[in-house]
Amino acid sequence: MKVHLYKNRGFTLIELLVVLAVIALLIAILLPAVQSAREAARKTQCRNNLRQLGLAFQNYHDAHSALPPGTISRFPTVKETFDVLIGQAGYFDPALSSPETPWLFQILPQLEQSAAYQSFDFNSGTFGTVNLIPPYGATGINTNRRILPIRLSVIQCPSDRLSSFQYDVNALLGSSLGIPILECTRGNYAVNWGNTNWEQDADLDADGNPDTEVHFAGAPFARNKSFRFQDLTDGLDQTILIAEVRQGTHIDARGAITTSLPGGSLYMARFTPNGHRDFYNQVNESGDGIGDRMPFPATCKVERGLPCSYEGTAQLSFAGSRSQHIGGVHVVTASGGVHFVADTVDHSIWIAHHSIQGTEVTNGF
Repeated sequence: MKVHLYKNRGFTLIELLVVLAVIALLIAILLPAVQSAREAARKTQCRNNLRQLGLAFQNYHDAHSALPPGTISRFPTVKETFDVLIGQAGYFDPALSSPETPWLFQILPQLEQSAAYQSFDFNSGTFGTVNLIPPYGATGINTNRRILPIRLSVIQCPSDRLSSFQYDVNALLGSSLGIPILECTRGNYAVNWGNTNWEQDADLDADGNPDTEVHFAGAPFARNKSFRFQDLTDGLDQTILIAEVRQGTHIDARGAITTSLPGGSLYMARFTPNGHRDFYNQVNESGDGIGDRMPFPATCKVERGLPCSYEGTAQLSFAGSRSQHIGGVHVVTASGGVHFVADTVDHSIWIAHHSIQGTEVTNGF
């Protein structure tokens, strides 16, 4: 009987390369599909978050017969805040300061966060007060530090990164004052602050006179002012309440939902979604002036997709709606409808949906 011995053969180099090429091809085919499926799931969650926030605002309106103020402040306008605080030696003096409590903390009960709401000290506001005349000190700055980092899934779009806002007065003012840094939550949803600037007026060059080409017809949120649904005479379906914003890092104000800064808890419609062309042509489309106009140098950290520059006149600052989604942002209207608005939306239509008494008529987005 003959015994045949067979040699074990391994793969040849060519066969191995063919296998690797096939695997690489399959990955190239499947990976975009997997990523697309994941982003679709993230977008669905983002829409659900906005739907919940829209419902929370409606429940707040049912309980209080009005929407919450965009922010609670001791000063009615941005201009008055800066004129008083910066113009006097006691800048951020406890007797003068503005505690600032944005809308998020006011609707905590409607987000099933009653315990956090009851623990929040509205007299100290989000950041307490800081005295910049000797002896330097902080009053109430730590009062709400346990509430400020609170992570609510309903304000986080899973398409964006998860980061914290570092409320650093030292960096904000460019001085080493020894004031503690507060870690605060960020979010991806901001309220509609209208179509002009932080001051919410039609004077875009701060010369004291409204600009003739600018029409500010109100917004559903403002400082110390609550609007009823019947005040939104343009119609609930025609009025955006909330839109997406992106999260910056450290003290960049974008996504700093615990603040009343542009791009934080509020945004303006001067740019179309994810855009940087100013409707009023006050901001250049290229160069250092591109992007959101932030009220403090430290609150602007330029990143890809997050362009910004410093606006020396704080009340003129503004920031737009942005997202990590390809092609647009999600919004929720006062009627509770959630929509995806394309980056290519007609700018006049985008502007029209950000007024409450502009009498504009549109066919939607």
